[in-house]
Amino acid sequence: MMSSSCQHDPLVAADLSQSEGEALPTALVIREYMLNVSFIAARVRLVNLIGGGSLVPASIDAYACGLPKLSRRGPDGALSAAAPITVRIPEPAHTAGVIILPLRWHAIGPGGQQVRVLNADLTLIGARAGRTLLRLQGEFRLPFAISSPGLDGDELPQRAATASMNFLLAHIRKSLASP
Repeated sequence: MMSSSCQHDPLVAADLSQSEGEALPTALVIREYMLNVSFIAARVRLVNLIGGGSLVPASIDAYACGLPKLSRRGPDGALSAAAPITVRIPEPAHTAGVIILPLRWHAIGPGGQQVRVLNADLTLIGARAGRTLLRLQGEFRLPFAISSPGLDGDELPQRAATASMNFLLAHIRKSLASP
């Protein structure tokens, strides 16, 4: 049975990577942390995190954490339109010693279409000595094109992704580390 906080949507919103002929800025996201908790305990706590409904608001807060990095760089009104996101968390996939939880965030992009701003997998992997590897890997995309190219514009998606993912993973690590 699926938790009410999970949104399993087989008709996932389109992953639009073009905006008026321009590629939307994207940053690769790879984070790994070794947790001092057994895989079984981490798996149970992850299921409780999802079932308790706190992963969705944590995702929304994490996205909002990266928004200040976008100020004055997007088209007029882009931040106000991009702020609300839809979080999709399908059921995790289980195999021996591994659990994979897809995380999909969608925001409103130019023209009102949905843009997948996070397409990542959160993975727990059983490790030696009762520890668990926590990995987040995927891509973070801005929902609009950058108004001015250059060094700062090229770094903007990475800075927004870093702020958002650090916030999200701090919440997840805290939830998995303690009962």
